[in-house]
Amino acid sequence: MSISLGEKFKLIRNTTGLSANKFAEKVGIPLSSYKKYEGGHTEVGAPPIMAIANHPDFKQYALWLINGETSPAAGQIMPGNDIKNEPMSSSYLSEQKYKEQFVEAVTDCIMTFGFFQWIKVDTEKMDFDKASEYVLNKVTPIVEARYSSQTPRTSQKSNEG
Repeated sequence: MSISLGEKFKLIRNTTGLSANKFAEKVGIPLSSYKKYEGGHTEVGAPPIMAIANHPDFKQYALWLINGETSPAAGQIMPGNDIKNEPMSSSYLSEQKYKEQFVEAVTDCIMTFGFFQWIKVDTEKMDFDKASEYVLNKVTPIVEARYSSQTPRTSQKSNEG
């Protein structure tokens, strides 16, 4: 399903938590014009698109705004994803921190599966850290292939673009 530029403006604005007035002021678009774009009453021209796409707070949405695609490896996302409004560098985890968080998450999953009796967990014999590291070693090549800038699919079409 394709959405209009006005609807995309609204998604970006809602993701950032700004009122229409604050958003329009921030990007330098008169409020009356902005409301007409967002409401679908006026066709959006190049100047308002460029005002949003080039604004430092919204540059991460530029690719999505223009053609509906994303490229997380290039810092181009769509509004509402997990990265939110953080710069790519601040959301980056060191290899060690990534491993620690992954092991903790897998251990938590295993314990939850055991709690719901989806699997039988012998807490006396099981080494959760080793099991989690095993899962990490199995999953890492898949995750790296998915997010590697070397793969041909670094740009994906969003469902809304």
